Amino acid sequence: DYGYDLVIYAVASKACGIGQLQADISEKIGLFLKPGSSIETRASIMLSFLRRKKFLLLLDDLWNYLDLAEAGIPYPNGLNKQKVVLTTRYESVCGHMEAHNMVFLECLDPEKSWNLFKEKATEEVINSDPRIEKLAHEVAEQCG
Repeated sequence: DYGYDLVIYAVASKACGIGQLQADISEKIGLFLKPGSSIETRASIMLSFLRRKKFLLLLDDLWNYLDLAEAGIPYPNGLNKQKVVLTTRYESVCGHMEAHNMVFLECLDPEKSWNLFKEKATEEVINSDPRIEKLAHEVAEQCG
């Protein structure tokens, strides 16, 4: 746990709005947010709760700038043992989010991509229907 009270993983994909992100995070930290409450009210409750915690928030697949305070996430300042790690396809998002460290990842080569796909999907699933393997190869090739 490396000294964190909470380690939170949330997907912030293209279709995910602030309200959905708040709901996902609050559920994972055991915080009840009244259904139908405004984004501002939810943010206030989440900020109040998270400010008192040491947390690591992993935001996966962020497509656009996210105002952390508007979402209810305290801005990490390095002194409070609060950290936000994000993944994105866009370097500009890192810039807007004022990322301190950026790690660039390359796509896997076709063979490694296919092996990873087989490992995650399992050969049993891939071999369960003759059409699946062809589609699986296409997916692995595109996602590399």
